[in-house]
Amino acid sequence: MDLLRETQRLRLDLLAVEVSRQLERSGIPHALLKGPSTANWLYDPPRVYNDVDVLVPLSRVTAAAAALTTAGIAAASGGGVGEEASHSLLMISSGGFEIDVHISLPALPTAGDRVWKTLASHLEPLDLGVGTVPALDTPGRCLVLALHALNRAAHPQAGEDLRRALVAAGDESWARATDLAASLGAADLFDAGLSTVADSDRPMSRRAYLYASGAPSAALGLQRLREARRRELPRLILREVVPTRGFMVKAYPGTAGRRFGLLRAHLLRWKGLVKALPGAVRAVRAAGPRRRS
Repeated sequence: MDLLRETQRLRLDLLAVEVSRQLERSGIPHALLKGPSTANWLYDPPRVYNDVDVLVPLSRVTAAAAALTTAGIAAASGGGVGEEASHSLLMISSGGFEIDVHISLPALPTAGDRVWKTLASHLEPLDLGVGTVPALDTPGRCLVLALHALNRAAHPQAGEDLRRALVAAGDESWARATDLAASLGAADLFDAGLSTVADSDRPMSRRAYLYASGAPSAALGLQRLREARRRELPRLILREVVPTRGFMVKAYPGTAGRRFGLLRAHLLRWKGLVKALPGAVRAVRAAGPRRRS
């Protein structure tokens, strides 16, 4: 037994239980994502995981962050909702672990409480040995793993998780996961995620191809702008061009912390965005609906 690994796993499980209990006391619906719900299900012994991921309704994310902060469990890392990741708010626990408070799933838009309302009927209790937390059932976990595999370049473990889940979950669970993806308007992304570990000749949408081909973040951001409603565009563009101070300090630690450093950091960001834009435009234009070669 690797004592260091087991100690970390125990600390994270205790943190997950603490987070869940605080959210429950505050009347905030929630569900644990990935972490032990994946590691305990697909690996023996359970594989390592490094953070706590919890899904809440978008309408309750501010209350969730306040509840965890007030209780001394965690504090926001500095950025706002959707800044470190488009689908979550990053918090840091008092012990130094990351807590990702999700409002959506990878690659999915974050409009309203649609994701939570869709998945709320797919919860079950998960016994962590140190307490029980609400977590997604098998179809819900299959959906999450397929979408997570789209970003396997940043998360190499995602592909292996999905391969194991394709074996561990039965056909009925995968059929229900397919229905869940369709109800979220993400059937194309779900299929693209599966195609990262299994052959598929289905046509791929533009956004699915961008994710599955490992397109740069600038291209993914541009595609999100293309898909956004017109009234949402000013807010999304402003968030990209002028992020919060906390986000800039995290993204440019060697620059933003010095005198006039925040201005320098913004200049670097703007220069990077301008430099990346032509390539992003080309990538999006080249990613029209197609069949995987």
